[in-house]
Amino acid sequence: TGKELGGRFQLPHFTLTATYWWLDVDSELRFVGDSNSVEPTGASRRHGYEIVGFWRPLRWIAIDANYTASHARYDNGDYIPNAFENAGQIGVSAVFPRFEGSLRLRHLGPYPLTEDNSQRDKGSTVVNLRGAWKPGRVQIYGELLNVFDSHDKDVAYYYEYYVPSVMSAPAQGRLSRVVEPRTLRFGMKYSF
Repeated sequence: TGKELGGRFQLPHFTLTATYWWLDVDSELRFVGDSNSVEPTGASRRHGYEIVGFWRPLRWIAIDANYTASHARYDNGDYIPNAFENAGQIGVSAVFPRFEGSLRLRHLGPYPLTEDNSQRDKGSTVVNLRGAWKPGRVQIYGELLNVFDSHDKDVAYYYEYYVPSVMSAPAQGRLSRVVEPRTLRFGMKYSF
């Protein structure tokens, strides 16, 4: 069961939206690492808010941002593993008839890895850059992902794992994947 209450303030070149929400879930799904699947767990309650803004100070430039924070617990009061406590992003885009460019910062805040909150992940922050040239129906673009070559974790879990060829017995621990390293990509798009 979900409920939401919000409001919007709007001017010709500026919009600000705020929402507060509540969510009661009969059963959460939890990731099981070794089997790479999910399993049902107990009921939970979540609530939080989201703020979204969009501003176009000039005809060719736009700034958008959003921030959300949430409180997630099982009905018995335990933390919900991998439930982000906050997240946000901000982007700046410049668009001209033949060129466009954008810069975007994404932040995923800290979150618990275990139900007792004894293991946590600090979250991640990544900056991406994109530019494009649009001669006619063709668009040639380049993207620089993870501009500052962050070594934050894209995702992290804490569970029992076992690698038979390396380990003598199963162990509990943190398993994670680092965000994509600094990467330069180019592409071309043709519109029919």
